Amino acid sequence: MKSTLLLALFCAVLLTSCTGKKQEQSSSSQSPPAVQNAPPPVTASPSLKKYDIKSGVVTFERVMDLGGTRLSNKVVVTFDDYGTKECRDEYVDGLLKQSFFTDGAKQYSTMYDKKTTFRRGDAVRGTEYRIAWDEVPPTDKSSGVAKQVTGIKVAGKDCDGYVIEKGREKTTYAGWGHICLLLDTKTGTIHVVQKAVKIDENVAVPTSKFGPPAGFEVKDSPF
Repeated sequence: MKSTLLLALFCAVLLTSCTGKKQEQSSSSQSPPAVQNAPPPVTASPSLKKYDIKSGVVTFERVMDLGGTRLSNKVVVTFDDYGTKECRDEYVDGLLKQSFFTDGAKQYSTMYDKKTTFRRGDAVRGTEYRIAWDEVPPTDKSSGVAKQVTGIKVAGKDCDGYVIEKGREKTTYAGWGHICLLLDTKTGTIHVVQKAVKIDENVAVPTSKFGPPAGFEVKDSPF
């Protein structure tokens, strides 16, 4: 029970952090979960295809070391229309607890225990971080804050990758087809690794995946 509560609390913090980043970057790409020092807003056009494939389902394992307490959970990201429509499902103890999604125009979050979907404002390029070295600010590259890395393989895919290190936080990003398959973040005593374990490419995704569950209340977010 203690692990479940800690994990649920930590996931909620991640969701809040991620949403805050998205508000700051409303004209660019979306921020990744669990990363505080993500690259600043990018300048790419919102009409740019976010990913190289039209649709997919990526299953992740997220492992968190919270200063000695080790927790893990499953995260599933589903996308369509090259990532314009996207949904992140987060599980606790094998049960779906919350989802964060966009229908291509607006972003939402669903809390299943409350049977409620919250409206969270405008969305531009899905919910997840886009792997793109050319979108990392040139000043971070020239200063050495951001460095490319090679030889990373995740879920059978040879990935493009880079490391961004600012202060006490160091994050490794890696992905294939601009899809983020690995986020490895260390901040002080907290270490979070979200790594893909399975990728299903170009699958049929129902439109309902990017909308509130049937029968759920829909209202504005209090945050």
